[in-house]
Amino acid sequence: MPVKILIADDYAAFREFLKSFVAKMPETCIAGEAADGEEAVQLVSHLKPDLVLMDIEMPRMDGLEATRQIKALSTPTKVVLLSALADEARSKGAADCGADGFLVKGTNVREMITALRKVATHGSEARQAVDAQFLAKEDEVSCT
Repeated sequence: MPVKILIADDYAAFREFLKSFVAKMPETCIAGEAADGEEAVQLVSHLKPDLVLMDIEMPRMDGLEATRQIKALSTPTKVVLLSALADEARSKGAADCGADGFLVKGTNVREMITALRKVATHGSEARQAVDAQFLAKEDEVSCT
């Protein structure tokens, strides 16, 4: 049975990119897409995806609050938050709201696929490894 993924981002072009990237993972399928956090929460309660790939910065309801509400639904849905900026404050905010992972939007496709597979199969126990991996990569880029 494929891993059902819901994509939530306010930019349609980035949602299209994410859909093409998820298509590279044969064990997944797109359950739906949302343009803001409110819509993501509604779709999670209706579609019951296995994983939500969601931007932190969105109108109407941001990804942090949407994650809190999704986790309050008591569904087994895992949430990986995305941000254009990588810093400890964003990673901590993602952890504090119950996200199962945090990725930087600039991460290359192969690394994103690896991280999503970790979260999909290992849940929140993969969270620290995924966050540390991507925050370390951002630090490497910043230092050169």
